[in-house]
Amino acid sequence: MATLTELTAGSIAHSYRQFLPKIPQQVLLCGGGSRNVYLRERLRVNLNHAEVLTTDEFGVNADFKEAIAFAVLAYWRQQQIPGNLPQVTGAQGSVLLGEIHDPQGRLPVRV
Repeated sequence: MATLTELTAGSIAHSYRQFLPKIPQQVLLCGGGSRNVYLRERLRVNLNHAEVLTTDEFGVNADFKEAIAFAVLAYWRQQQIPGNLPQVTGAQGSVLLGEIHDPQGRLPVRV
């Protein structure tokens, strides 16, 4: 289990280094892994001693991982921020993910 946890922490740290301009000073975890004390410690070490916290500590239940992910994607779509990484997916370029539909015409839709 320790080896798998180290692989997970190392993979996350590798992706941060590859896709972010710099390692963040603070990282928020959600989902089941956020309750794994050993994983949190290994992430802290692998991320240059960044502070590793849970979304629970910010008032957002860590069990809402999927809801949080969809909320982020919806926000990016509304703000017209591409939601894919072509260098990871092999896509031709960056694209907006999802569509905004308002069948009753009541929402102010900015596209």
